[in-house]
Amino acid sequence: MQYVGIDYAKLRSHFTVMTPEGHVVKRGYVANTPDALATFMGALPTDQRAVVIEACRNWTVIHDLIEPYAQAITLAHPLKVKAIASARIKTDAIDSRTLTDLLRADLIPAAHIRPPAVRARQHVLRQRAFCTKLRTSVRNQIHTLLDRQAPALRAAYHAFKDVFTKAGREWMQAVVLPEAERALLTRYLAAEQTLAEQVAATTAEVTAWVSTDRAMQLVDSIPGIGAVLAALIAVEIDGIGRFWCAGQLASYAGLVPSTHSTGTVTRHGPITKQGNRWLRWALVEAVWPAIRANAALRRFYERIKARRGANPAKVATARKLCALVFQVLTRQTPFEVTRRVVHAT
Repeated sequence: MQYVGIDYAKLRSHFTVMTPEGHVVKRGYVANTPDALATFMGALPTDQRAVVIEACRNWTVIHDLIEPYAQAITLAHPLKVKAIASARIKTDAIDSRTLTDLLRADLIPAAHIRPPAVRARQHVLRQRAFCTKLRTSVRNQIHTLLDRQAPALRAAYHAFKDVFTKAGREWMQAVVLPEAERALLTRYLAAEQTLAEQVAATTAEVTAWVSTDRAMQLVDSIPGIGAVLAALIAVEIDGIGRFWCAGQLASYAGLVPSTHSTGTVTRHGPITKQGNRWLRWALVEAVWPAIRANAALRRFYERIKARRGANPAKVATARKLCALVFQVLTRQTPFEVTRRVVHAT
């Protein structure tokens, strides 16, 4: 058996190959190309190989290159590999050797590796979510611009319940503003329109996925989540069997409170925000439509809001949605059926 630790970088990666006893067979930099990797791996003795890669941006590049040469690949969770994260001296060679040693000792905290087909869907959904977030930022800039105009213009702007309707857009295109402000608004509107087109371009594709994907359909059955957010949530979870309880799923989404405990004193702070930020974003985005669509969720939100304020109530409701997602996916039944089963037990 050979153990291979890889410290990945954009153009080249550092490899350390060890025997089970810890003897270094080979080490050095290898260009991230099929030919360079074939030359490096071809010079090694023929044997079973276990490989470890630290999760980082575009780790899939080296994963897919090394896959033909490995019998097992482990993706190391970067925040949990404390031997690397807390090292005072960090070099590529040290990192790859440390990864190899941890793999030999079976001490690698593994992260989830998605199949290529799931990764492809994930990229589409994350791009859509990214464009949606950018569009929201641009819209906020437009609101700020209109809110700093003269009183009469502000009054006309606030007369629109939503200025991004067809009538509101026509008004923004025609409204007379100071020259500099008019130029800014025109550019903001062009950017907002481009982002809206990017978001719309993927809607039909994502909706088609939901029509044939059972997990997406189950999440979509929860009031207020909708097809697109359901697709994003299901793809980011990628198999509810990875989680043994709703709390673990909430922790994966970074929706659990941080905790500091010493002696007999335990304090809970803001949510950790560690974990899958796209899953967390989708659950938080679903809160407003969910409380409009479901009376029980709305009562839950209002109860928390009265005690602790709007933001904590929004986070608590997102965590409640996370628990509902866990239930429908675990029971493999739509929301209405799951709710009847839960209430009956």
